[in-house]
Amino acid sequence: VKFNLTQKDWDSVNEFAIKVDWKVLFGLNVQFRTSTGVWNSTNAADMIRYTIQRGYQTAWALGNEPTRFGHLPNTTAIAPQQLADDFHTLNELLTSLSKMGHFVSGPDISKPNVSGPLRTHTHMQYLESFLDAGSKYGGVVNAITWHQYYVSGK
Repeated sequence: VKFNLTQKDWDSVNEFAIKVDWKVLFGLNVQFRTSTGVWNSTNAADMIRYTIQRGYQTAWALGNEPTRFGHLPNTTAIAPQQLADDFHTLNELLTSLSKMGHFVSGPDISKPNVSGPLRTHTHMQYLESFLDAGSKYGGVVNAITWHQYYVSGK
């Protein structure tokens, strides 16, 4: 299913958040890649520019559960080192477009305590490799995020 977020939709989300005094954290599509395999930030730049022009205070994320990429339909596996480079690109983009500070969270791994499917990496190894690769830039996230599912009752 293809879904497009319009400017009107984005305005509605942010206007609602402002009315109820909530903060917005938006996850950008990391699967939008160039032919060389790096993140294509063109669409994200348009959205971030619009967000800044409207004065919305938005925090950003990039992708969702990267340890599942390549195992779900219509996804491409992204190595943790490449994802760290992509997050660095996001940080550079945010810095270049706004004089204000920015907040980036990620990488939204799932089940940080269970072995995962991305080649030889467990979920925690993926997170550690991502953070290690990001350290060459002085870090690429302001907050580390993961998803914990309690379906087994544990």
